[in-house]
Amino acid sequence: MTPALALVFFISGVFTLLSVLQNAPLFATHLQVTGIGGQKSVARRPDNFEHGPYLFQTAVGFVNADLLSYATIEAPDEVASADVFLGRAELAIDLLEQSLALDPASAMAWGHYAQALLNAGRVEAAREALMIAREMGPNQYYLAFRRLITLEGIHFMLSTQSEPVNLTEAELAGGRQDMAAVEGTGPRNLVYPAPSWLEN
Repeated sequence: MTPALALVFFISGVFTLLSVLQNAPLFATHLQVTGIGGQKSVARRPDNFEHGPYLFQTAVGFVNADLLSYATIEAPDEVASADVFLGRAELAIDLLEQSLALDPASAMAWGHYAQALLNAGRVEAAREALMIAREMGPNQYYLAFRRLITLEGIHFMLSTQSEPVNLTEAELAGGRQDMAAVEGTGPRNLVYPAPSWLEN
């Protein structure tokens, strides 16, 4: 390579780097906010994210808000009412449907969608979404763990109906596959006991 050509590549690289830095959210002054101590930081706003992942992250907040609430450790006025619980589930469903329209191959979005549908009492739709979630990301620990929690909720809803319904063999096989993924790849300090109905 001649010195002149090397200089051309160097100058081109510098301009490319400057262009990237100018358009990065971290350096975009219109996205920055001033913190309490006077420091500048990028605000956590929709502008910083692609639209599909932003919708997904917002929906996850609505799904997890009630999954992480327990009447045994919280005062009665801290636990969401049934109307609030259902409203959050419906908001999550709407956001996740928009996210999945933009990114239909997201196993994470399908798994949370199944949980949101279950929270809203739409058990059959939750069952379908859960099967899709398993097809999209079968062996990843976090996804398998989430699916097990959702499948346990589906099993409870089906078994407590006036006319109980059993999980299909495909659902049970998927649950066993998720159990194996959790046991095989999960943190050793976190033990998820296999439910008895999954072993039958």
